Amino acid sequence: MNLERYLEQRALRAAQSFRPRLRCEPCKRPSSECCCDQYKPFDSATQIVLLVHPYEAKRAIATARLTHRCLTNSLWFQGSVFESHPGVEAVLTDPTAAPVLLYPGRGARDLALPETHETLFPEGKRPVIFVLDGTWAQARRMRRLSTQLHSIPMVCFTPTRPSRFRVRKQPKANCYSTIEAVHHLLDMFYDPGDPRPKAPRPHDNLLQVFDAMVEKQLRHQKRGFGRPSRKKQEKMWLDGS
Repeated sequence: MNLERYLEQRALRAAQSFRPRLRCEPCKRPSSECCCDQYKPFDSATQIVLLVHPYEAKRAIATARLTHRCLTNSLWFQGSVFESHPGVEAVLTDPTAAPVLLYPGRGARDLALPETHETLFPEGKRPVIFVLDGTWAQARRMRRLSTQLHSIPMVCFTPTRPSRFRVRKQPKANCYSTIEAVHHLLDMFYDPGDPRPKAPRPHDNLLQVFDAMVEKQLRHQKRGFGRPSRKKQEKMWLDGS
């Protein structure tokens, strides 16, 4: 079989066998991997503002979108630079808000310390946490070029367990995905005197949705394991096997 004939047959077979996968519009994932039945949206007393890099927003397994859908009062702003951004400016100038930036840079305040909460979140002010969603290189650049964010304190925390993001390698063992980081943040602000049921707590839905997405993705990868590469398939065709 010559190469030209092979390419014609491959194009014909592809056209005949192609079936576009149905997608869930809300979560932007294939219907077979949709986790919409896991969502239990709620308002969090601590408001989360997600600053999402465009490249990260396109990822199929990005977790900022999951976070935003879980938290009904969260804000989503997409871009690589947030200089003079009207949405960000509105949050920063809100007299009822106490905004901070989650960023483990030099001078960041540890949220595990009670004095950090007392200093940064005075009584009568609503905690608002900006979260940069992107790779570390993207996040550093986003913060450096978004001078609006330079005026607010930076905060950090130390992860208490390894990441559960088994379908995407983290740059370091103590790094969290966005949804895991937000869950940990809300956990640190959770009021144990809250009369709502303790098990599960409202913000635990973040991890429920996250775990469901990871499990579906792992099953998807397992189904594709062992499939010949495209290069090997072409060789099989040319050999007539």
